[in-house]
Amino acid sequence: MKKFLIIISLLFFYSCETPLNDIVVFSGYWRVICSNPSNNQLPEFTIVITDDGTFSNKVKIYPNVDTVFVRGAIDNNGTILAQFGDSLGVNKTGIFSGTFYEINGAKYGSGTWIDTARGTNSHGTWLARSN
Repeated sequence: MKKFLIIISLLFFYSCETPLNDIVVFSGYWRVICSNPSNNQLPEFTIVITDDGTFSNKVKIYPNVDTVFVRGAIDNNGTILAQFGDSLGVNKTGIFSGTFYEINGAKYGSGTWIDTARGTNSHGTWLARSN
């Protein structure tokens, strides 16, 4: 019986880990800075990309406005696609898209964003760097 419990425990332990082949190369902590159409930088925020390439976080893009929920995914080619939404991520209010890339071992990202629920200046570009 003891051997059976050990085997079951090991199977459970190893089945909970993401296999190395499935870990997205861009997983980890990322600092993101958005700019609006006037090229003004908005408050910096952080996203954490999990091993499978997904992420979600509350972000405060606008200094005097509620936080926005962003949820999305990135693939091993560096293509990122996310959506803005309400606190539950249900009502979609915009798109956050772009590309992540690596230069001499450092990882960066850039793209565009638009939030349709927050007015005419609620779009622009973003830059990111892995911590």
